[in-house]
Amino acid sequence: MTNTEPAYETLSNFFGCYLNQNCPDDYGSATAAIEAYKREFPPKSLVATSEDASALVHLHLEEDELRVKLLGLGLEYTPWTDGWTARRWLVWLANDLVPTSYG
Repeated sequence: MTNTEPAYETLSNFFGCYLNQNCPDDYGSATAAIEAYKREFPPKSLVATSEDASALVHLHLEEDELRVKLLGLGLEYTPWTDGWTARRWLVWLANDLVPTSYG
Protein backbone atom coordinates (compact mmCIF):
# COMPACT_ATOMS: atom_id res chain seq x y z
CA MET A 1 0.00 0.00 0.00
CA THR A 2 1.37 3.42 -0.94
CA ASN A 3 0.94 6.63 1.00
CA THR A 4 -0.90 9.12 -1.21
CA GLU A 5 -0.88 11.98 1.31
CA PRO A 6 1.42 14.87 0.37
CA ALA A 7 4.56 15.13 2.48
CA TYR A 8 4.55 18.94 2.76
CA GLU A 9 8.34 18.63 2.66
CA THR A 10 9.18 22.30 2.17
CA LEU A 11 6.83 23.40 4.94
CA SER A 12 8.23 20.75 7.26
CA ASN A 13 11.80 21.81 6.47
CA PHE A 14 10.88 25.44 7.10
CA PHE A 15 9.36 24.56 10.47
CA GLY A 16 12.36 22.45 11.45
CA CYS A 17 14.88 25.12 10.52
CA TYR A 18 13.09 28.31 11.56
CA LEU A 19 10.09 27.69 13.80
CA ASN A 20 11.75 25.16 16.06
CA GLN A 21 12.51 25.13 19.80
CA ASN A 22 15.40 27.56 19.27
CA CYS A 23 13.30 30.16 17.48
CA PRO A 24 13.02 32.57 20.44
CA ASP A 25 16.77 32.45 21.05
CA ASP A 26 17.78 32.53 17.39
CA TYR A 27 15.32 35.12 16.09
CA GLY A 28 13.45 36.64 19.02
CA SER A 29 10.02 35.87 17.56
CA ALA A 30 8.25 33.72 15.00
CA THR A 31 7.71 36.77 12.81
CA ALA A 32 11.44 37.51 12.81
CA ALA A 33 12.17 33.86 11.94
CA ILE A 34 9.79 34.08 8.99
CA GLU A 35 11.45 37.29 7.82
CA ALA A 36 14.87 35.59 8.04
CA TYR A 37 13.57 32.71 5.93
CA LYS A 38 12.31 35.15 3.32
CA ARG A 39 15.73 36.84 3.18
CA GLU A 40 17.77 33.65 3.12
CA PHE A 41 15.90 31.49 0.61
CA PRO A 42 15.16 31.97 -3.09
CA PRO A 43 11.67 32.80 -4.35
CA LYS A 44 11.21 29.23 -5.60
CA SER A 45 11.52 27.93 -2.02
CA LEU A 46 9.13 30.56 -0.71
CA VAL A 47 6.57 29.61 -3.33
CA ALA A 48 6.88 25.91 -2.49
CA THR A 49 6.45 26.60 1.22
CA SER A 50 3.48 28.86 0.53
CA GLU A 51 1.90 26.19 -1.66
CA ASP A 52 2.30 23.61 1.11
CA ALA A 53 0.62 25.96 3.60
CA SER A 54 -2.25 26.59 1.16
CA ALA A 55 -2.63 22.87 0.51
CA LEU A 56 -3.04 22.24 4.24
CA VAL A 57 -5.74 24.90 4.43
CA HIS A 58 -7.57 23.20 1.57
CA LEU A 59 -7.74 19.92 3.49
CA HIS A 60 -10.55 21.55 5.52
CA LEU A 61 -9.45 19.80 8.72
CA GLU A 62 -11.02 20.66 12.05
CA GLU A 63 -8.91 23.04 14.18
CA ASP A 64 -7.63 20.30 16.49
CA GLU A 65 -6.74 18.06 13.54
CA LEU A 66 -4.90 20.89 11.82
CA ARG A 67 -2.92 21.66 14.97
CA VAL A 68 -1.90 18.00 15.26
CA LYS A 69 -0.89 18.03 11.60
CA LEU A 70 1.24 21.16 12.06
CA LEU A 71 2.94 19.78 15.16
CA GLY A 72 3.55 16.53 13.28
CA LEU A 73 5.31 18.49 10.55
CA GLY A 74 7.72 19.89 13.13
CA LEU A 75 6.13 23.23 14.01
CA GLU A 76 7.24 24.13 17.52
CA TYR A 77 5.83 27.65 17.48
CA THR A 78 2.16 27.49 18.42
CA PRO A 79 0.31 30.38 16.75
CA TRP A 80 -2.91 29.51 18.60
CA THR A 81 -1.28 30.68 21.84
CA ASP A 82 -0.91 34.08 20.14
CA GLY A 83 -4.59 34.27 19.25
CA TRP A 84 -4.47 32.74 15.76
CA THR A 85 -6.42 29.73 14.62
CA ALA A 86 -4.18 27.24 12.87
CA ARG A 87 -6.07 27.80 9.61
CA ARG A 88 -5.91 31.59 9.75
CA TRP A 89 -2.19 31.47 10.55
CA LEU A 90 -1.54 29.19 7.56
CA VAL A 91 -3.47 31.56 5.27
CA TRP A 92 -1.45 34.47 6.65
CA LEU A 93 1.82 32.53 6.24
CA ALA A 94 1.04 31.57 2.64
CA ASN A 95 0.31 35.20 1.77
CA ASP A 96 3.25 36.57 3.72
CA LEU A 97 5.71 34.28 1.94
CA VAL A 98 4.28 35.01 -1.50
CA PRO A 99 1.76 37.88 -1.50
CA THR A 100 -1.54 37.01 -3.21
CA SER A 101 -0.65 33.30 -3.30
CA TYR A 102 -3.80 32.27 -1.46
CA GLY A 103 -7.14 33.20 -2.75
